[in-house]
Amino acid sequence: LNRNYLDFNQPPPDNQAYEALHRIYACDQLRGPQREQADALLNERVQREGWSAVMSIVEGGQYRHPDGLFYGGDGASWSNRTLHRILQE
Repeated sequence: LNRNYLDFNQPPPDNQAYEALHRIYACDQLRGPQREQADALLNERVQREGWSAVMSIVEGGQYRHPDGLFYGGDGASWSNRTLHRILQE
């Protein structure tokens, strides 16, 4: 929800670095060739950049993939709208 509290009249933040990680985290296989490929890609990225760098990208949030990690939405969520309504009242 914290990534949903922004002005949706403006373009959302663009986390381009997440694009390469999305297919890793959105893999829906628990076992099998797609999971093995996703794990290999993640391991390669972590070896190259370090775990902290990869997690910083992921935790930065993203606004393109509803099925991805830390998706901020494409509009104000119910919680966001409700809080604003309460504050206005």
